[in-house]
Amino acid sequence: MAKGKDKGLRRKRVPSKKFKHAILIVCEDGKCATDYFKGIKNEWQLHLAKVELVVEGKECGSAPISVVDHAENCRKARQRDARDPLQRKVQFDQVWCVFDRDQHESYKRALDKATRNKYLSTAESVPCFEVWYLAHFGAKRHKYDNHDHVVHALRQKDAMPGFVEKSAPLDILLPLTDTALQNAKIIRDELKENPALEYSITKVDLLVSELKTLKSD
Repeated sequence: MAKGKDKGLRRKRVPSKKFKHAILIVCEDGKCATDYFKGIKNEWQLHLAKVELVVEGKECGSAPISVVDHAENCRKARQRDARDPLQRKVQFDQVWCVFDRDQHESYKRALDKATRNKYLSTAESVPCFEVWYLAHFGAKRHKYDNHDHVVHALRQKDAMPGFVEKSAPLDILLPLTDTALQNAKIIRDELKENPALEYSITKVDLLVSELKTLKSD
């Protein structure tokens, strides 16, 4: 076949897929948060063309500052890809960092760095992500000292007696999402008014509320 004809038969480049929303969620490595948000992605069908939801938690480590650094690196990489027509990528219009307070030395540094970065949002929990799970079963006005303390509370009869550590039991949690959104905000607002209460809190509701909006978009 002549070279001229060969050029004419070359397959045209497929236009890039244009998502209405592109969101990145970076979680701590090995945590239940990764499975939780991947489950939401599937259950709420946020993998359709209208929403590109990327959930990561394998390469960033468990330190909060590592989560923030990884999120920023991913954002910049996607920004570069978006300028390349062959990559078929769009920029992330939201980037969320999900991490715990626990005993992490870098917790405050991570919050400060994310706050200074206008492209990053945080959904932190004190002391751990499972405080978000507790919010599904009431406004828990309590200071939980560590992860084990929270897991013990989750296994009580008024919550999830059969809770398996580091799991994401969406069949139980998702039907109670609206309740959890309300309770998480109630506790945060009460603590804001009276910091001396030292209640354990979570801001995961801010991210879940955003995803819930996209579910019906």
